[in-house]
Amino acid sequence: MNKIILFLFLMPFFSNLYPQAIINSYDIYVVQHESKTHLLINAKVSFEIDNPVDTFELLFSSKNQVENIAHYDENHYKKVDYYSKGKDTMVIILSEQMKKDKKFTIVFDYMYPVIDTIILLDRGHRWYPMIADNIFTFKTHLLVPANYIALTAGNLINEVISDNLISLTYESTVHVFKLPLFITNEKNYVVKECKCSNINTLVFLLPSSENSAADTICYNTCSFITHCNSAIGEYRFNRLVLVESAEFDGANLGSSFITLGSDVIKNLAAGYNEQLFMALASQWYGAGIFPKLFCKGFWFLSVSVPQYLRLMYIQETKGEEAFQKELNMCLDAYKKVEGSKNDMPIIEIDFPNTKEKGILIYGKGVVVLDLLRKQMGEENWRIFTKDFYFEFSGRNITLKEFTGYIDKYDNSGKTTKYFFKLLEEKGL
Repeated sequence: MNKIILFLFLMPFFSNLYPQAIINSYDIYVVQHESKTHLLINAKVSFEIDNPVDTFELLFSSKNQVENIAHYDENHYKKVDYYSKGKDTMVIILSEQMKKDKKFTIVFDYMYPVIDTIILLDRGHRWYPMIADNIFTFKTHLLVPANYIALTAGNLINEVISDNLISLTYESTVHVFKLPLFITNEKNYVVKECKCSNINTLVFLLPSSENSAADTICYNTCSFITHCNSAIGEYRFNRLVLVESAEFDGANLGSSFITLGSDVIKNLAAGYNEQLFMALASQWYGAGIFPKLFCKGFWFLSVSVPQYLRLMYIQETKGEEAFQKELNMCLDAYKKVEGSKNDMPIIEIDFPNTKEKGILIYGKGVVVLDLLRKQMGEENWRIFTKDFYFEFSGRNITLKEFTGYIDKYDNSGKTTKYFFKLLEEKGL
């Protein structure tokens, strides 16, 4: 089984794992400062609180140079008090009006420093105010020099080009779990655009990459999207962006926006496409349906499920023999761990920080899903995968909700118990 590295999150989020507030939406303006040393950012953030609280915490980079934070209410701005709590954490102090309203908007004006010619930011950079495990809708407006590339997640809904500047507006009316930001001079990347199933695929590769890599990505992406649209459900956006980065290995996953390490691009050129297919599968499970962070079964839902979706694609496009070969590789990998001191129930894995835990997630987890499929029956499995995606797309889910949905297709009354046994116990 070839090595597959995926980064669902660049940094852990422990400081507000159990938040006192939620973020419903963002409306963010980003302007690249003419000095190219800062991004000027205005973020209008819609919050909601369920329980009476005096304060709540936000993840917000300590690098951000705050100019003003204000409560926006009926075209009036009122200063919001706040203080820093350690590195990259801000505490907002609620006014009596915000406590009373429970739903309110806060506007953040600040500058984010940049030093690289390629700006590629993710939630781990905390470049915008955020809450862990929060999904939201958004609109983002980017203003950059006319010879620059400026991208984020979502659909491009407006583009205005003048002699010196380009203004771009992106939007997502379906929930996402993070906002990436990519800004650079167009000379720094080679761009390939292709269209498939009414979806624009945009591939941005470093000039040093193989010329054929972009064509390979476009072809495989189109094939994978076509399969998943039919087997699982319609992709939720009209565009998909894939950007190469030399800064890390593997793939960093976001809704409609995937960052691929240069190692992935090299592997594609050598004929290995597992990492690309896993990243694409995340658009349905992982960055389409969002497993709830750090709940039991999180790694099974966020990695094992898209890994099995990759195998389903192989079964459809390359046939049963190729599918069984991949499945046997997963089983053989797990057999080397089974019964050892490092064997453990999948549901108990808190973080895949050992080789053995990785094998349990990528190996045993896939076998468990195939056994579930056989127990459920092919027709029920086909309906289950479609119905589940339709029901939970754009939502947080837990393992309890996943297994609860299995009950609907458990004709024998034994399937759910069998599935839980495979997850809660060692071995197969």
